[in-house]
Amino acid sequence: MTVLIKNGLVYDGSGETPVKKDILVRGERIVRISDNMPKRQADLIVDAVGAIVTPGFIDINASLDHYLNIFTDSTLEGYIRQGVTTVIGGNCGASLAPLFSGSLAPIRKWGNVSEININWHSLAEFFLTLEKQGLGVNFGTLVGHSTIRRALTGETPRDLTDSELEILKETLTQAFKDGAYGFSTGLEYVHSKMVPHHEIAELVQVTAKEKRVYATHLRELGNGLKKSFQEVIDIAKLTGANIEISHFQPLKGFDKNYLKAKEVIEREMAETSINFDCYPSDKLAVPIYQFLPDWAKKGNLEAMLRRVNSDHLEKKLLAHFRKVSPEDVYICHVDKSLKFLVGKSLEEYAGGNNFRSDEALLKLMKLSHLRAVLFHRLVDVGLLEGFLTSSYSFIASGEVGLPIRPLEIPQGGQTQSKPADSKSGCESRVFTEFIKWVKKEKKISMEKAIAKVTSLPAGKYKIEKRGLIKEDNYADIVVLRDDGPSDVLVNGQLALEQGNFKKVLAGNVLRASK
Repeated sequence: MTVLIKNGLVYDGSGETPVKKDILVRGERIVRISDNMPKRQADLIVDAVGAIVTPGFIDINASLDHYLNIFTDSTLEGYIRQGVTTVIGGNCGASLAPLFSGSLAPIRKWGNVSEININWHSLAEFFLTLEKQGLGVNFGTLVGHSTIRRALTGETPRDLTDSELEILKETLTQAFKDGAYGFSTGLEYVHSKMVPHHEIAELVQVTAKEKRVYATHLRELGNGLKKSFQEVIDIAKLTGANIEISHFQPLKGFDKNYLKAKEVIEREMAETSINFDCYPSDKLAVPIYQFLPDWAKKGNLEAMLRRVNSDHLEKKLLAHFRKVSPEDVYICHVDKSLKFLVGKSLEEYAGGNNFRSDEALLKLMKLSHLRAVLFHRLVDVGLLEGFLTSSYSFIASGEVGLPIRPLEIPQGGQTQSKPADSKSGCESRVFTEFIKWVKKEKKISMEKAIAKVTSLPAGKYKIEKRGLIKEDNYADIVVLRDDGPSDVLVNGQLALEQGNFKKVLAGNVLRASK
């Protein structure tokens, strides 16, 4: 199949000034970029007059594996309609491989793992499973710390023995040989919060030796940011690792802490390699159990759920929940049986059922068995602009697969959010909202903005022959009209044509080069 994209203004992903060019695609690759190529060369013509043409967007912090979309919605329409052609999973300490015991228990707080038939242990076997099934986008993964650690320790948080730590290091090394792009931690989550610094440092040392990325969800945010951020700096200097700080959204009330951290990243880049990712929204995606008081968050998911269902603890829990502003909390991910709640604020949910807001939050915890994810309006919009435009930031969804309420451009310091799209739990507007924001506010050039979601993340993660419109590169290409994709090619196949989704499984499983 030969496709010719004609008359488009091409932003090639390099950050350079766009030029009007034609792009000829044959099979999976871009074979020629030139002026005014004859139409007879192609089987199919995509007329991009009046449109801009970019490389496919790369989401380095996706959660399609956490929510099991990778199996339950393998065409991944929500990603394609955002122009996303490549995703990196395995973030925040949770990956779908390697598995010692064939259990996905560490991700059960996100999805119903009983729906998945697990027929793999190693990362290599997992990749083969995905290739047999097929995917709508390209998929690579990190190795999740919690996934491999909890296979050894079970549900009881404890220090590792020396021999267990060696097993983890060997497992990580093998996963890198199998093609993992890096190693991730979710240090804020219950099972990882008390993991000692030296354990992380030793595993990151292995990661650095193999020249892979270490992506981390920080141990503490807000008041604890300074200490948790210093932990990352110390590991970077000790190991020389290539580090990505996941969903680094500045929180309200902690502006000095976040500005200082951002300044440190910019200053330390001369000696270290630290980037961060963020997205244009005033909300954070938060697992519902994070709303529990600290004393109730101990142990595994089942232990927390027992406390939630305990009659004698109800008054104590409700008193804690009264501190939550219900108008700032939105339901964004629940099991299929509760899908009708997606997009509602906690205030709307409470009012519709004649609950107080504290009662509504407790009821939702019980109904969802603590597997819901909520959006919480916590982000400092005034600071966010500087994070989005920083030379060291990438744009990533953090929670792709969820109906993110995109940020409207602040006017006079006020923040507004568009209504959530509750029609589908698989839509996210992060990337198109970023493009709209860039076009309207002009705080960063469009060519630099495109590089943030294409060549720059591809370069950091060493995703070969993607992220640039260049001859011999894979033909992951997006045609943008009115700030949204009208046509999307994944490995040379049209996955979106004039706004019509084609339901093709054109994605490749990506393996990091050895």
